[in-house]
Amino acid sequence: MNRSIGIYANALPHLRHGREGLPVAFIIRTVLEQKNGKSAIAFLKSIRHASGQNYVLGAGDSVYDFECSAGKVAPFAPVRGGAVVYHTNHPLANDDYDEGFIAHLKRVDPAGRAMDGTQARFAALERRLKNRKEGMRIEAIEEVLRSRDSERYPVCVPLRGTTPAFTFGSTIMQLSAEPEFRVSAGPPDVNAYQAFRFR
Repeated sequence: MNRSIGIYANALPHLRHGREGLPVAFIIRTVLEQKNGKSAIAFLKSIRHASGQNYVLGAGDSVYDFECSAGKVAPFAPVRGGAVVYHTNHPLANDDYDEGFIAHLKRVDPAGRAMDGTQARFAALERRLKNRKEGMRIEAIEEVLRSRDSERYPVCVPLRGTTPAFTFGSTIMQLSAEPEFRVSAGPPDVNAYQAFRFR
């Protein structure tokens, strides 16, 4: 559909889930059916959520971020004015925690290292994005998504021998009057982005 609305979801397993909530796939599909950002935001705020998720919502030239759990929808804005949004896999604004998951983490990870990766990736994004003076050109976004500032926890995880974890794809949505969807099929540091247009 040729509308300037895009959504990205990443899991926040620390947050409370609920059996009566809507699953992620249904939420994404319904957001993409909305005619504008205002109705997309109203939908995200009005429903019950089945799992802890972070949603980055783009609507035209505006971008928003919401951390959602079974009992709360919390906006997150790392930069005043909302010109830039970035997030990884730990809650920063929502305190509706899943006590069972937190207790499980304490049992299996008493040293508290389970969040090292998501925090390192967030720090890399913050260093690269928080104080940007110029606008976000596509090339600048590609550079951030290709980055490996931390050897152990990079934003772009390269293919390494038999290691099962790697960045299996990367996408960029340009929500202009004629939306464009860019996809890298594999780690973007070695796979070029291809552009797809909706006409």
